Amino acid sequence: TSWFEPTFYKENYNSKEIDFLFSIEDKTIPIEVKSQSTINRNSLTPMINYLQHTRGSFGILIYNGPMTSLKYKEKVIYHLDPKKIGIGFEFQ
Repeated sequence: TSWFEPTFYKENYNSKEIDFLFSIEDKTIPIEVKSQSTINRNSLTPMINYLQHTRGSFGILIYNGPMTSLKYKEKVIYHLDPKKIGIGFEFQ
């Protein structure tokens, strides 16, 4: 098996999905990409639900805001700014 296996996850009851799921060894890491510079908890609901459903411990949010983290019921979502982590594009 490869280090990267594409996976799809969609919540049927609210039609929200997670942008990317990366499987690395025995862990699957949800990744959301947003163009905003601020984020509210509602926009992270699919990721939080996924982490609770799969017993995952963390997810990654890439957006145009400060690099911080949010802890919710023992789950951590790391906020990353694409310009600061070396992704070669900017959201318009």
